Amino acid sequence: TIDLKAPKSSIPARYPVSPTASAQSVAASLGKLAPDAGSGGLSVSVSTDRGPGAVYREGERMTVLVTVSKSAWLKVYHVDAAGGLKLIWPNAYTSGRRVDPGVEIRIPGEGDSFSFMMTPPFGTEFIKVVASTLPFAVDESSGASSLSPFADLGSKDIRGAITRGIAVTASGKAERAEATASYEIIAK
Repeated sequence: TIDLKAPKSSIPARYPVSPTASAQSVAASLGKLAPDAGSGGLSVSVSTDRGPGAVYREGERMTVLVTVSKSAWLKVYHVDAAGGLKLIWPNAYTSGRRVDPGVEIRIPGEGDSFSFMMTPPFGTEFIKVVASTLPFAVDESSGASSLSPFADLGSKDIRGAITRGIAVTASGKAERAEATASYEIIAK
């Protein structure tokens, strides 16, 4: 990857270099969602296979990469450029199993029967990951099926849809951590 620097004035107006108002609004709503649950050291990271600030053209495929610092359960959400929200992990092809620390989770993983192909709407999209050291109480992945492998959680209240699914089941204090990544989809 090479970073090229150019004065903003040299970039044609049809190529936005600042987030749209809509993208800024979604980013703000995806800020800290989980209630603080102690400072035990759980951390989570998320990126795409192209790293921070990734740009994909229509028709290209993307992989989401997630790691945790402690054994944890994950929920991985996708917010598209139109504000639609889907739970992409766990999904109809994967279970909500606990993941090991330091092991990179690739979504889709090797042998998975799905992929993420970039399609319209064009614009900024987000991946939000919530990790917990205890299992989650709500399983939104039950809304997934063979016709739609990712549970569609709507588009009206992104923050509310995600936070309703982050309660944990076991007694005791769960550690939680969150991370967000964004990327841009552009036309061919």
